[in-house]
Amino acid sequence: MEAREIERRGFTLIELLVVMVISAVLMLGLAAAWRQGYAVLERAENTREQFTQVRGFAAVMRQELGGVYQTESDPNEQSDGKVGFELLGGEKTELKFLTLTPCYRGGVEATKSGYVRYVYEGDGSGEAGEVRRYERMASGEKVVSEEVSDIVLSGVTSFGVEVFDGEKQQWRNAWPMNGELPAAVKVKCTLVGGGEESTAVEFVCSVGG
Repeated sequence: MEAREIERRGFTLIELLVVMVISAVLMLGLAAAWRQGYAVLERAENTREQFTQVRGFAAVMRQELGGVYQTESDPNEQSDGKVGFELLGGEKTELKFLTLTPCYRGGVEATKSGYVRYVYEGDGSGEAGEVRRYERMASGEKVVSEEVSDIVLSGVTSFGVEVFDGEKQQWRNAWPMNGELPAAVKVKCTLVGGGEESTAVEFVCSVGG
């Protein structure tokens, strides 16, 4: 019987190159998909942090604005910090009022009222600023503590406050200290996170319960 030589054929160089190219294309596609998924996850995390920050800020404002009342004192007496309710519009928005339900941050537990100010400290250039809360605790209308402050919102690129005039049924961007209270306060702000993704937020708080 004639012996037959069994031919054993392996992969050619061209076939190996084709397999390598296909593998490289698949790996590039997977890498692109992974990068896109990671970017979405990072944006979601930044947005979550921003909304968490705003929710805490809104809860504090709702509590304090719900307890706003007008003082019988002369509003021009600024030596002891007395105010009723006032909103200063413009580039440096400032909201200040006297409340029976302050969120204590100054450590004065025996007092039941406080003079509170919310001030947007930004330069108007679009760079991220901050909203700072100032407070002076009071017993009745008498100030009993030094003014302390802390940051309640950071990474803020725009911040605006409007008040609702219940008598004229319109929103206003300023409110004089005239012995009257607005019906509500509306806050609009834009925050930027670590990934430079901006989030616009708006909420409304009633005034005086």
